[in-house]
Amino acid sequence: MSIPTILVHQVGTKTVTYTDVGASTNGIAFIASEYPVKTVQAYGTFGGTVTIQGSNDPLGLTTPSSAVWFTLTTVDATTGITFTAAGMKKINENPRFVRAITGVGVTAATIVFECAEA
Repeated sequence: MSIPTILVHQVGTKTVTYTDVGASTNGIAFIASEYPVKTVQAYGTFGGTVTIQGSNDPLGLTTPSSAVWFTLTTVDATTGITFTAAGMKKINENPRFVRAITGVGVTAATIVFECAEA
């Protein structure tokens, strides 16, 4: 499991960072529904896929392995948000819980979410 660092700014934004995430890791979810505008950037050593997921399931924080998660989409609402190389994407949905997960082969990815009020 990867625990994110959360920094809340005074100007209505929140930065959430998962640092040096390895293979087959489910990041601990964070709550960001009060910040409907979100972008995510991923960089580092890949070799696998980083997927951005969201859920409104109440188990998202207490029992994440039992929660129902979905891959979030970009603003065109058709492309799931995944990274196999460095990049940045804007998130379309505004679920209660958000997390990053990594697949086999990812060795040291950093995933940064920038969340803002509307």
